[in-house]
Amino acid sequence: DKCGDAEAIQKLLAQVAYETGYYSTVYQPADGGAGLIHMIPGSWQLNAHDMDKLWPGHDYAGKAASMGKNFFQTADYGWGSVAAWFKSTNRVIGGWGGPRFFENPYR
Repeated sequence: DKCGDAEAIQKLLAQVAYETGYYSTVYQPADGGAGLIHMIPGSWQLNAHDMDKLWPGHDYAGKAASMGKNFFQTADYGWGSVAAWFKSTNRVIGGWGGPRFFENPYR
């Protein structure tokens, strides 16, 4: 559980600041990526399904399918998306799947 870990929270906020250009954007037109951690469109549905596994009964996958990039840009869903990414969606990076927090995938 990282919720009470001050160092993990600082690292998370620093990562989000980096990924969003110091909170100035949550969309990258060059590749269509969106969200607080710049997720490419090919990972959106997987991430929303992972959110559904973490918090059942909210139909995040359905909402992401209908909202597209806007789903990941909202405060309502953006932070949950980040949590799901660090808990499980990160498996899309070869050799780096699973609950990893602030580890370098390129070690």
